[in-house]
Amino acid sequence: MPEPAATLCTGTVTVSWADLDLVMNHAGNPQRIAEYPAACQRIRDALAREQP
Repeated sequence: MPEPAATLCTGTVTVSWADLDLVMNHAGNPQRIAEYPAACQRIRDALAREQP
């Protein structure tokens, strides 16, 4: 049987509520566009730290 293309993580990752809110609810807001890349990177970093 072939291995799956991706592995799902079932753990818990702690991220800033403000970062998650920005990415999930305000991504298209032109007044907050400058904040978006840094918030995404902080979330990516948190997910990467939790990978085995």
